[in-house]
Amino acid sequence: MKNRQEFEFDESLCLRHGGLKLTLKGVELAGFTKKDKILDIGCGRGLSVKFLSSLGYNIQGLDQNCDFPLIKGDARELPFKENELQGLLYECSFSKMDQAEGVLKEAFRVLKPNGKIMITDFYARGVKKEFSGLLGRVERKEEIDELFSRAGFTLVYWQDESEGLAQTFGQLIFYHGSAAKIVGSNREDLKAAKAGYYQAIWEKNHA
Repeated sequence: MKNRQEFEFDESLCLRHGGLKLTLKGVELAGFTKKDKILDIGCGRGLSVKFLSSLGYNIQGLDQNCDFPLIKGDARELPFKENELQGLLYECSFSKMDQAEGVLKEAFRVLKPNGKIMITDFYARGVKKEFSGLLGRVERKEEIDELFSRAGFTLVYWQDESEGLAQTFGQLIFYHGSAAKIVGSNREDLKAAKAGYYQAIWEKNHA
């Protein structure tokens, strides 16, 4: 198991914008303790799960395509009881999930009162656009917050984290071989969306 310093600074391990440093920042801002039960939804290969576990956090990962010990499952049907979890992470995954209302309904079900959702993802600083590549849905801050508000969550933190995003795009294009893999065939829409990157935390409202 790599130590904390190696995870924080070896950015080659993580192609996600902001890397594991942004993951840790979000977890600390959310106030999660080492005893809190946390789930990383859309965890991919589970890098954030391994990283946070190495720091002592009680975290599991769920993805539609993964292997044990990660949980294979759907964000709309989580294998947890009502009010069982203290925290949910969606790192560059929420914007790619179909039926966002259903995803948040399920998130509300499994979270404890005052449980929190921490998200890092792309958003639109221009107009809302839908991409067929890895970018997924790119919506304005107000549109994203309205979605969460209707689902019973209150925004407690929002920060633009777009600095260095152009470099991240370059790395993604190099890794995947073409810009089409990132934004599909609608590259002009990227200019209209003025895609940025954010980190945000929402808290579950009391019933």
